[in-house]
Amino acid sequence: MPNVMIKASITYFDLKEFGFYRLRQGKNPEHIDGTIPDVVASLVMWLEGKMLVNTIPWDVDTNKRRTKMYCRSYKVDSITNDTVLVLWKAVGDSSGNVHGAYASSDVGSDAFNEVITSAGEPGKEVIWGQPCYYWIIPEENKVASIKFANSIADTDSLGHYIKAFVDFRGDFPNKKFSERMMTHPLSGREIKIKSFTFEYKDEKDKIFHAKFKMRTQLYKKASSSLNYVELAKDVTQIVYRDTISAKIDDSRPSWAKICDVIGPAMGIKAPPLKSERHIEVIVDASPNGEELTSLIEKYTEEHDEDSIWNNIGLKVGGRSETTIWLDEFVLRDELNITKVDSEVYTAEQILVAINAQRKRLINKITTKKSEVSVEEEIEAEEVVEYEKLQSEKA
Repeated sequence: MPNVMIKASITYFDLKEFGFYRLRQGKNPEHIDGTIPDVVASLVMWLEGKMLVNTIPWDVDTNKRRTKMYCRSYKVDSITNDTVLVLWKAVGDSSGNVHGAYASSDVGSDAFNEVITSAGEPGKEVIWGQPCYYWIIPEENKVASIKFANSIADTDSLGHYIKAFVDFRGDFPNKKFSERMMTHPLSGREIKIKSFTFEYKDEKDKIFHAKFKMRTQLYKKASSSLNYVELAKDVTQIVYRDTISAKIDDSRPSWAKICDVIGPAMGIKAPPLKSERHIEVIVDASPNGEELTSLIEKYTEEHDEDSIWNNIGLKVGGRSETTIWLDEFVLRDELNITKVDSEVYTAEQILVAINAQRKRLINKITTKKSEVSVEEEIEAEEVVEYEKLQSEKA
């Protein structure tokens, strides 16, 4: 039976903050220390040899109401330092579009653990949940969320997971810990607050404290840097938003219009006879690369940056699809990968597929110039590297 290829959606995020920051009142956070590879290496060291049930980084006893998040699989590329993390977001039971993973299953870069969709072996604890796939790209200072039909995209959870690891589990010699009790303002119950800081010294050898921060922001690529030729192939409609002046008929009697002359002296204002109206027009269009380039260049020259309405947008795939506005383009891509029977991928399977298409994927988010043939890179046959890997494991 031939391999079935499917596509996963990739959404990119800029890492606006990552590492240890000095926080001072009235000043922006100052990055002091901490690189993506170093923190990830520490996380991998902590995950190594663990069972799934033991991969929640925060203190479960004092965070009982927090949704449990586990790490099912991880893989770091030794050349690029790219990292794929597969987190497992727990749900209450087996109802809905969820899968089960055994609590005692191994966590590792190449762990092909069994995933179930119904009751498992008697006596073995099952953690029901949904996978979250993340691709961390230190070279571009970005992280990508990879979404399949049966997975969820939750980038905030990745940030919470890594920060909790650094605070609660990470082996950092300068870490300082304190705790205090406080009364919850709504429930009135007593809760324990744990605080983590990291000590550093300034140029005067004076100690100050920093906190670990990880903050992401949806990556938006400027329209001027898009590959218009490739984008044009998928455009089905162009959306125009504009503001027009509309004249209002003056239906007042003649005697009332006389007040327009003498009214101002008496404090009486004439009614407005002009107004602005917002219009949106959707036009079916299949522009070629040259036509789309011309449209965008004209838009760049004439677009009113102060207008919150006027804009030009593109629809890819039909009228019902979300409009891509030219003033900010949220870059999404696709990952071609061989379908697996379990419907849940390991980090290694994801990374193999990424590496087979990496030039094409990175070319869309990098600021460096690169000569890449999109047609060659997108060929699904390149993912046969994964099949080779599978056969070697058998």
